Amino acid sequence: MSYLPFTKNGHNMFEVSSLIQKAIRRKDMEYACYAAREMMFKYRSYLWKRMIVVTAEDCFDLVTRPVFILRQRDEECGNINETKHISQAVNLLVNTRKNRDADFFACNLLNSKNKWNVCPDGDGYLVTRHGHDLKTMAAMFKKTILNAEDELCGYIGNEIRNWYLGLFWSIVRDAARELGYPSIIREIDVLWTIDMSKPVKDTTFIYAAKALTILMRVAKEGNADFYQMFDVHQYVDVSVFDNFRNIPEYTFDCHTIKGKQRGLTDADFIVSEQAALNPLQRGWYDDRDWSRDQECVKNGYGNDFSTPKIPNDVLDSVNRGVFPMSLFDL
Repeated sequence: MSYLPFTKNGHNMFEVSSLIQKAIRRKDMEYACYAAREMMFKYRSYLWKRMIVVTAEDCFDLVTRPVFILRQRDEECGNINETKHISQAVNLLVNTRKNRDADFFACNLLNSKNKWNVCPDGDGYLVTRHGHDLKTMAAMFKKTILNAEDELCGYIGNEIRNWYLGLFWSIVRDAARELGYPSIIREIDVLWTIDMSKPVKDTTFIYAAKALTILMRVAKEGNADFYQMFDVHQYVDVSVFDNFRNIPEYTFDCHTIKGKQRGLTDADFIVSEQAALNPLQRGWYDDRDWSRDQECVKNGYGNDFSTPKIPNDVLDSVNRGVFPMSLFDL
């Protein structure tokens, strides 16, 4: 018999994990706090992980860094009964503006399954997974960010990220510094920290996609004034919602057992969760279809994380954004 993890009031933990993200999307403070309270005792680390994902998948404003800092403070506190930092994070996420541009970009545009004819093929070790010259692609990648060329940015970004995660982030962080807004630089640095904490094949693409959509939007607008900051000093404490509640129906989608049993699909999820965003900040991709993602779900994304055999010192240098002067340096 398989083990099913349960929360404080006897709910299936995976359903409660789904609930907190769905409640945050809907600005449902009661159920977001209830779900956090349910998870905080036995599944505290997973709760924080889920909330960090929400900052990138569902939120428009620059909230990854504040939630990341709150998680650090909670870990430093080390008190399983402490609710302050979790409550502040939940309140921030519930109230911030919602937008799924980064998730769309991650699923549909940060993708290079099929080779594009964007530059000459390389003739040495330093190539992308489709054989493009890496140094040329690196220069092109930065330009696509600063010019907000999202389709090309997604293709080149994925070509580089699959084999050279460090280089990917070196270019992204350099683009942030070139734009020059301190709040943007700090947010990108936290996204980099999170994404670099695991090997590339074990990470989600959402943090890379969030960074790119932030930078392209700032580049296109010519400022960062449209992002809002929220006060977390006044908050509803999750401990208020301690008594048992029934899990709301909106929790169950294709990612839950009950949702699958009801025949719900990923296509249903995309429509329902986009419609549920509250408060909604209109984005670039709200009315775009997810056909490219749906095709990849069926047939695979074509990602390849097997970096070519390159001398370690050269690979380390390239991942820091430093290329050999010539082929003789390889």
